[in-house]
Amino acid sequence: MRTSHLKKSKNKSIRIQILNLQDEHCMGCQKMPAYRKSENRKTSWCADNCRIGKQIKQLGETLLEGRNETMAEQMAEERNWDVLCEKAEKLREQKLSWA
Repeated sequence: MRTSHLKKSKNKSIRIQILNLQDEHCMGCQKMPAYRKSENRKTSWCADNCRIGKQIKQLGETLLEGRNETMAEQMAEERNWDVLCEKAEKLREQKLSWA
């Protein structure tokens, strides 16, 4: 439980860092080229060509670390037939159905 709280706190700190970098360096940036007539700007350019963009990308990747493994574990648990059978048995005992 404590580890989860520390991770949430760390992730919150990282998000704040990202927002601060964007506020300080990205708002109104003229280095990033505009694309086509729409004047849209692509953030992928920043991640490849800008020191701040690279830093933001790295911080974002830090937020994603371990996420896929955790999600895979949760999905595996949900698919675990023993667990499903236990749940079904409890529902049956309560005269409830699965559907």
